[in-house]
Amino acid sequence: MALRLELCSPAHLDQVRRFNARLRQGNVDPAFLLPENAPPQFPAEPLEAKPSVPFAKRQFLLLDQDSVRGGFLLQEQHCQIEGETHWCANIQMPVSEGLVDRKFSYVAPGMLQLLLRHRPLLFAVGMGSLEAPFAKFLSAMKWRVALVPFRFYVLQPARFLREIQPLHSTRGRSLIANLAARSGLGTSAILALQRARTRSTSDLTSAPIHQWDNQTSSLWSRYRAEVSFAAVRDAASLPFFLGIADSRFSVYRLADRAGNTRGWTVLQVTSLRQSKYFGSLRVATLLDAVCESGFECAAVQAALARARDHGADLMVTNQQHRAWLTACNRSGFWKGPSNYVLALSPELTRRISSGDPEFTRVHLSRADGDGRLNL
Repeated sequence: MALRLELCSPAHLDQVRRFNARLRQGNVDPAFLLPENAPPQFPAEPLEAKPSVPFAKRQFLLLDQDSVRGGFLLQEQHCQIEGETHWCANIQMPVSEGLVDRKFSYVAPGMLQLLLRHRPLLFAVGMGSLEAPFAKFLSAMKWRVALVPFRFYVLQPARFLREIQPLHSTRGRSLIANLAARSGLGTSAILALQRARTRSTSDLTSAPIHQWDNQTSSLWSRYRAEVSFAAVRDAASLPFFLGIADSRFSVYRLADRAGNTRGWTVLQVTSLRQSKYFGSLRVATLLDAVCESGFECAAVQAALARARDHGADLMVTNQQHRAWLTACNRSGFWKGPSNYVLALSPELTRRISSGDPEFTRVHLSRADGDGRLNL
């Protein structure tokens, strides 16, 4: 058994197709199959070489002799860890032949061990739940695996009551939710409870941003002292994972009354259709936000105002950092069940916990994942 990791290339595609055929025979979800065309590699360098660009995204294959037995995407970027900048890697969409044949149960741990040899500062996000196979596997491999808290704010209570699917899981619940929506009692109750929990804060005005500029980098240099771990969010890094030209995102600069930049927010607004969680609601996701310390509540409330402008029925966000969770709580948000998992390799866990044992200063949001609205 001579396992090795190689950058996916056209020379591997015949073996990739054979690998996918074996997974199809085992009824694996097509979403987990490897691409059968050579993906763009950015940069096209082997794993042994540190990336020569600020942000890298490449697909690697695990080969056993000449047969493909697994693969994954690897997103690499600069991250801040307790005041120092390091290359960290985010493993995405891993797949192993062990899913369909137990004799290949060695593939997943072998693939991870090879990767950790080159990239010990490794993490994963998403995964759907703590019970997802990959999350359970990482936990068994002694990674720190935990849910990233989920918060939501109801902007249109009547539509929320009619559409949010957990309220319609039984006939009785559905009757009560529809009655609350039609009568107006539900609307009054939700708005009153949100107002009662909201703490007023200083105003920030928001205006669209058309490029990540030096002000962005200056803001990051002030904010990074507040975090124990975060992907770097300066003007050089942000275009790679929060590109302003991407029509899905609405990016806003936050300024005080004197015109000083205090932060920025990114929204993604999506009109859903028969979602298993959100029905046909129009959902605004607060993908990410950075601001100077003390302006978090104002930033969240400015984002809520923009979500209303977009006609959203509901605003949602996943946040790990205690300052952003506090801001959501003080802005009337509700706690909800999270399906967004953060897993940290043993070495990354050790480095973060040396100064942040409770992991409350980790800046991790939906922007760090590869599935932006798979809520």
